[in-house]
Amino acid sequence: PRENNQHPFVEKLQHVLPMRFFGVLLIALYLFSPVLCEKKKYDHQTKTYHAHHNPVTVDNARVTITPYFSPDYSVPTTVKLIQNAEHSIDIITPSWGTWIGCGFHNHSGCVGCSVDEMKYNYKFPVFPALLNAHHRGVRVRVLTNDYEENLCSGMVDGIQYLKLAGIEVRAFTTVTFNHIKHVAVDGKKAAVSSINFSKTSFTKNREAGLVIENNAEIVGFLHRVFEDDWQRAYDFPVDEEGYSAAQLEEIRSIEHMEVKLPRKHTFSCETASPKPKAIEIYPSDGVQVTAFTSPDYALETMMKQLNTTRTSFTMEMYQINQDDLCNKLIDMHNQGIDIKLLVSDMIYSYGDWKTTQVCYRRMAFAGIPIRKTARDCLTFSHQKYWIVDDSWLGISTGNWSPTDYPAGDMDFPPHGDNEAVWRKTNRDFTILVKGSQAVLDVFKRVFQTDYDQSYEYDPYNSASY
Repeated sequence: PRENNQHPFVEKLQHVLPMRFFGVLLIALYLFSPVLCEKKKYDHQTKTYHAHHNPVTVDNARVTITPYFSPDYSVPTTVKLIQNAEHSIDIITPSWGTWIGCGFHNHSGCVGCSVDEMKYNYKFPVFPALLNAHHRGVRVRVLTNDYEENLCSGMVDGIQYLKLAGIEVRAFTTVTFNHIKHVAVDGKKAAVSSINFSKTSFTKNREAGLVIENNAEIVGFLHRVFEDDWQRAYDFPVDEEGYSAAQLEEIRSIEHMEVKLPRKHTFSCETASPKPKAIEIYPSDGVQVTAFTSPDYALETMMKQLNTTRTSFTMEMYQINQDDLCNKLIDMHNQGIDIKLLVSDMIYSYGDWKTTQVCYRRMAFAGIPIRKTARDCLTFSHQKYWIVDDSWLGISTGNWSPTDYPAGDMDFPPHGDNEAVWRKTNRDFTILVKGSQAVLDVFKRVFQTDYDQSYEYDPYNSASY
């Protein structure tokens, strides 16, 4: 149930198992392990959520947009945002993964790292960068899901450490699951991406994101959603009495922490992406920027945008398993629109993999060419972006899944209130940029790199996961 590949035990396995065997093992774990299949631990919604965040569109926008990608530039881009913060940092992330494999202790069933491991050997550069920002007086807020981890006595995880150090941390409750990946700085800059706070996502996946600045309407919309969810959230639980005075003193020390960027991995395929460069867009350029959030009118907004497609649709997406969007792509193909789909070679969740096969097979049998990203290279191709008519870009924190773009009415009751109408629902962001060839060109380069190394999806081969 954890977003993508965040369970610490799973992350540790990735360091020691071959890619294909790792994929097979994930299926076995999904089917047989109670540790990984506890589906409701992260769901803390208690009240019905009524959609109320309408999409925001800015015509003739003045905006600065910086595209960036994993595995090359996600770490330095995120660290730079944090290090340049003067007043505030707001982060929304599904989870906070360990980078050193100390999070899972199968002999006791509990999780956690020692305080010394977290402070001196954690290796996740965002972690010390955030603590340094907090120590210099920047207000840091982190909103995440509460998985109710069973911490070993005297141990901490990343979120617990931040909370004990004095950083504000709250647990998401708005809908079933927070799926947003977002960093906002000083109310002026906002990064929206597919990047989870895990080592795999930052350094071993294909991920995609945008840093948006110099536009108060778009950044303001993202901020309003954050504030709404922050007010609904509860204070992340931490038991200070479980730590010694010496441990708390070490955690709360304000000494400057060294921030080390990880060395780049060597992959068996080409993964290079353009170095992040700010693209300045002015009102005279005629660019339109739209921001919206899931679940609030997200599917309706997406369908309206897709209805404008005339000639071509190109997508690089982790997974597609939302029925309406799957049907829409088939309809577009039948209308003569040229469609190119590139999807992830591997999918973490076996349940998601099964539902994607239904959609992929239907599209393949309808004549839509589908290709999968290079085998045995990146761990996951977890990016979520698409290009329409070579004129506008869509990029999301969510997949084209029923949880991210839910169909039906816009009232979302909590689990247990009414099982007949309950839907598992994610909070996500989507950004649309229309009319900036400079932005499009960056994504087209990455797409072509990945497409040139891809292989054809075989709808008859059930082992094609």
